[in-house]
Amino acid sequence: MKAMRIILLLIAIAVLNVIFADRYLIPTKKIPTDQIVFSNGSAKVENEYVLLYSKVFVDDGIQMENDALKSIGKYKVAVNGERYISFAPQNLTSLKVVEMPNGAYELTDLSILVQYKDTDSLDMIKSDYGLIEIELFPLINAALYSVQNIQQINQTVAALSKDPRVENVSFNLVEMTEVTE
Repeated sequence: MKAMRIILLLIAIAVLNVIFADRYLIPTKKIPTDQIVFSNGSAKVENEYVLLYSKVFVDDGIQMENDALKSIGKYKVAVNGERYISFAPQNLTSLKVVEMPNGAYELTDLSILVQYKDTDSLDMIKSDYGLIEIELFPLINAALYSVQNIQQINQTVAALSKDPRVENVSFNLVEMTEVTE
């Protein structure tokens, strides 16, 4: 009797799968071939991205209030900041906003931290991308650079991230407690 119940249960499950399979598992419309997206490559990880027109203000007790300003630590940030230039010019910093791949915002001093694979390629990397050396960190195979053309900084970081001589590249993110006012 118990075996019969198990067999009937299995048959019921199989029948329900067949009944609902065309509704939920089998597509009812044919998808045009031009709408099918296929890629042999692996998923691409996005780079950090500097918002060049952003404005970063030190909020030193004045409590700047504006719906368009976002708070990052002790700073107020206008992500698209050209119209906020006169908002508090005495509090304007040279920092810029970096949009991270996860959508969060950080602050940078517009320098680039490059971790290289081999010390021999260091000079070639510097000359190939027109980088200006700020500081070397030989113990961790890294160097801090600035770029000659700030308007091309995002393109430079994207190109460096694809360079086989480079292990890792990122913007030099500024910690909120260490920034001089």
